[in-house]
Amino acid sequence: MNVLKKYSKYLLDILFPPVCVSCISPIQDQKKYICSDCFDKITINTAYLCPACGKRCAGKNRCHQTPYQLAAACQYHEPIPELIWYFKYHKLEKIHTLLSAILIVHIQLVLPNIETYSISYIPLHPKKERERGFNQSHILAQTIAKYFDIPCISLLKRTRYTESQTKQKGAQGRYTNIHDCFSCIDQENISGKNILLIDDVTTSGATLREATQTLRKYHPRHIVGLVIAKVD
Repeated sequence: MNVLKKYSKYLLDILFPPVCVSCISPIQDQKKYICSDCFDKITINTAYLCPACGKRCAGKNRCHQTPYQLAAACQYHEPIPELIWYFKYHKLEKIHTLLSAILIVHIQLVLPNIETYSISYIPLHPKKERERGFNQSHILAQTIAKYFDIPCISLLKRTRYTESQTKQKGAQGRYTNIHDCFSCIDQENISGKNILLIDDVTTSGATLREATQTLRKYHPRHIVGLVIAKVD
């Protein structure tokens, strides 16, 4: 048994050769999920984006009035979509190490005063979290909070089950689906505070908008929505 365990990595490499989740090219290490060529394609944004139109913003400026500022770490192109998909739906939770590192670099570029923020995350409905086995946004938030040694706080809960936003037609369908589905569970840690609210990805911005509007009822000082990428 000990001999089998000792050589298990080599057996796995022979039986199930590791491949890049993006381009399917062979890779040398099963602990890695993308090849060096795909890794080199990752470009990290150096500024905020407007939550409404996605345009690059200087400082805290926004093209449109929104209840939060958007920090999107990357563009939504290969290998980012594949990494997110495998993280969420194939339960390759260890991908969060790479995704968290991307978010951390982006934070250091756009949010130098991160120590003045509390970190929170978009919650899943309990039914959906049981089905998936974890909340990907919570895992990212915990990793980032640990890195910066600042609190990770649960501020919101889902009050009703919603269908996946990816199944909704257009921005209006996404807003209707997500409308009035959050409530606040920790008002004391909102008033006058800076909040970094983490989700994995944003498209129309409906989820972050609904969540931040719920938080705004309790008068936070400033809210930044942090995602791995914004889908065009």
